[in-house]
Amino acid sequence: MVNRLICQPVFAAYIYSNSVINSFSIITTEANEVMAMIHNTKKRMPLIICNEDWRQWIDPKTTKEEIQELLKPSPDDILSFHTISKDISYRDRNTNYPEIQNEVIYQAITGEVDLFSKT
Repeated sequence: MVNRLICQPVFAAYIYSNSVINSFSIITTEANEVMAMIHNTKKRMPLIICNEDWRQWIDPKTTKEEIQELLKPSPDDILSFHTISKDISYRDRNTNYPEIQNEVIYQAITGEVDLFSKT
């Protein structure tokens, strides 16, 4: 579970198209140190636009060079994270319950045994 610490609100950058099908794509960038631990294979993260840059992001007058300046990983200190239930990874399991967001501590990560974990 990834949460914002600062930079409120957080804006995820995307490209929108309504040509044939209304759709959008989330723009990703190289992962910062925090997100690299989570997306450890592809080392990417959603492009996060903080409040001081979002107007520039959506302004049609923004130049290609100015947009490229925004295409960078967010600082490590604007996000926090914790592990959640492995249920989230399985398509055949119900993930529609609020407790899915609760922190779960796994022995493989901490080296400690949690006898009361619901994993």
